[in-house]
Amino acid sequence: MQDAKSRLVDILENAVNEIARCEAEAEKAVNVHGDQAGFEQWMVEKTEIVAGLPEEAGEAARALGGELGDYVLERLETYAASAETALEINSPFYMSALLYPSTHEPGQPSNLERVLERVRREG
Repeated sequence: MQDAKSRLVDILENAVNEIARCEAEAEKAVNVHGDQAGFEQWMVEKTEIVAGLPEEAGEAARALGGELGDYVLERLETYAASAETALEINSPFYMSALLYPSTHEPGQPSNLERVLERVRREG
């Protein structure tokens, strides 16, 4: 089980870091360069990462098993479904809001970061 936890933590950490990179680049594109198209490209990349999470992390979450493994799978599938919707409707706003609750304040962790922290704590 520890091996599954390590794999899952690695996958989730990588996703969190890649998503943060996409968000930072998107912010830079629009706020520094006034490049809306660049912003949208970075949001699509972020959204594709989110959409791929169940496939990328599913095996490790299933191997972790139990309530925590089920929780992770359910959360990732929910996030991926929202990402697929954002891609289908091609909404940069929806893409930018992925993984954040409506009450999110800057500096607070995203929902994916909260999942990662729970795996670290409980796994």
